[in-house]
Amino acid sequence: MFSPEDVQANFVFTPMAVNISTQEISFLAVPDRIQLGFLNEKVNFQKLIQKTLVRIVRELHHTPFQAVGFNFAWNLSLENPKEFGKLNRKLFLSPGNPLAKYFDEEPCRFGSYLSKNVDMGRLRLDIKPILASTKDSSYECLHFAFNYNLTLKEEDKSKQIIEFLGSWDKAFSMSTEMLKTIGA
Repeated sequence: MFSPEDVQANFVFTPMAVNISTQEISFLAVPDRIQLGFLNEKVNFQKLIQKTLVRIVRELHHTPFQAVGFNFAWNLSLENPKEFGKLNRKLFLSPGNPLAKYFDEEPCRFGSYLSKNVDMGRLRLDIKPILASTKDSSYECLHFAFNYNLTLKEEDKSKQIIEFLGSWDKAFSMSTEMLKTIGA
């Protein structure tokens, strides 16, 4: 899966864990989890999933897999940071909400948890206000954490995983479309 020249200098190979980074991905395997992270926005995500995860699932089809999932995370900030409180309230605390009277001061902040079934399993979206920072400053933003999860049925788990992994582009598009609707 990884050629020796692709693997970055810092790596771990033990009986209980493998942790490798290349220019494009970070790969972690521990007894109850395999995790693939992308380190570059300009890569072919689906190709890397096929090269690593699908290959592992095909080779280790006898593994007692339980679930498979995708996670996406974005921070939404505003060009005018002074407008953050207004947008935050507009999105997450309507005037008709009975709790609104307890959270009417300017520094109050809000978030949300949303969940629904989608073709590929269950979508969970957690949105929280956070304070992000750069070297020069800090600023408020909304952190969007998307989780697409499929709990596997007993029959042919490898096939279910491979089908799920084939839906990366769909899950990514669904997430970015939601972000666009609020101006991200």
